[in-house]
Amino acid sequence: MKRNWFLRILGVVLILVFIGYVVLYETKLHGYFTSTKIPLAKGDIEAHQVITANDVYMKAYPNDLLTDEVVTKAQNVVGTRATTFISKNATISKAQVEPKSLRKEGKEHFFSIPSSWLADLPGSLRRLDNVDIWVIKPKSNNAYQTGTEFPSTKPLISNAYVAFIKNAQNLEVMGLTKANDRLNAQSSPAKIELSLTNEQYAKMKKAVENGYLLSLSY
Repeated sequence: MKRNWFLRILGVVLILVFIGYVVLYETKLHGYFTSTKIPLAKGDIEAHQVITANDVYMKAYPNDLLTDEVVTKAQNVVGTRATTFISKNATISKAQVEPKSLRKEGKEHFFSIPSSWLADLPGSLRRLDNVDIWVIKPKSNNAYQTGTEFPSTKPLISNAYVAFIKNAQNLEVMGLTKANDRLNAQSSPAKIELSLTNEQYAKMKKAVENGYLLSLSY
């Protein structure tokens, strides 16, 4: 008889434990295992704005909606500068914030590119843009033709970071009313510094020594 009562009580306890687990899982544990707390924009963040701790908040986000490009840690956002406009409550991607270091692989250095090397310097170019560098051959009449020593179907160097772009007074070139305004700049670009490896810089130097000029696209 005592054995039967013990089994009944044990059965009731197990049922209550199971119900408690289901409730706990649905209200707490399910979200814990299927979501990750990530930083979201507390308000609109303008391009080139320095992001502070007050500009983001942490919120659980479904794991199945996360991609490798979404920033998941606040320390990878706070203190950086936005490269594009980020809307309120939006996730923040790695491409939307300035890298902690423009030296992507730790092998890059900032090289100032002499203006005599350049066939052109786009006035709409801004800091943190990625540029492709092409070689062109000057003609005698100051026009340009595609180089033959280097392949013309692909750039000499791809995806180089613009570390700094400045005017003749050594001030950063920015938009007239907004930093990301490419149509109306505060001044004309005169100097550019790129994040390059030694090998990339040497390749550019060799091209110039062989009579070529460099053209930038982005």
